[in-house]
Amino acid sequence: MKISIFDPNPNNNYQIVEAIKEEAFKRDFDFDDENPDIIIHIGGDGTFLKAIQNNIDRLDDVIFLGVKNNDSSLGFFYDFGFEDIEDMFDLLDSGLLKINRINLMKCIAESENKTFEFYSFNEIRLSNMETTLKCDIYVNDVLFESYAGDELIISSTSGSTGLNKSAGGAIISSDIDCFQITPLANINSKIFKTINNPLIVNYNSIIKCQNINKNSLISFDYVTLDDCVNNVEISRSNLYVSYLSKSDISFIKKIKDKFDV
Repeated sequence: MKISIFDPNPNNNYQIVEAIKEEAFKRDFDFDDENPDIIIHIGGDGTFLKAIQNNIDRLDDVIFLGVKNNDSSLGFFYDFGFEDIEDMFDLLDSGLLKINRINLMKCIAESENKTFEFYSFNEIRLSNMETTLKCDIYVNDVLFESYAGDELIISSTSGSTGLNKSAGGAIISSDIDCFQITPLANINSKIFKTINNPLIVNYNSIIKCQNINKNSLISFDYVTLDDCVNNVEISRSNLYVSYLSKSDISFIKKIKDKFDV
């Protein structure tokens, strides 16, 4: 088995990296950054998102495995820490880790002169840097509402515990595939009538944001495009992310542990 380590903070994670290397060498695992079978990412969920984008062209061939570091306070995509590395390799060696697969969101965004295509794991966010964000939201070519507000968040199931939750969106169980459209500080007045609540739709739906007002920006996960966008189409992609986890930890238990409820 070939392993690669994704570590954006090598100065802070030296001990973890050395422990991983020691356990891997004991078990005759090979290190291969060009064609790995498993990418071990060190850090929180932000590191996981970066690891996905850094390997977007070979997602069919790799599986991710997360190890938290001292800076990881809240994350859903790691089950192991520094003190668990030996146990992690025992489970990996024995084939006892669960393989999870999650489809990415696909987004086609149009600016004045360009068309962008990209993929997101957690969420896609629309905002305006100068004024209130305005756009028409369509679901499967049916007009849902003409939106006005600070931001608009379209999240996947996996993204429901992130920015979506902070904006008042629902936490979605990991076994439900859906999109969630969540308004942030939306406007309700005589001119603008918007629904205050998030809308949850089937993951096979196609969401379009059209007639977006000038100077509006789009972000996906941790990336913001430089170009302002006019129209956006979001759908379920054929790309999926595979990651390993303990098989005995339920989603509800993770929610309770992460949010200390």
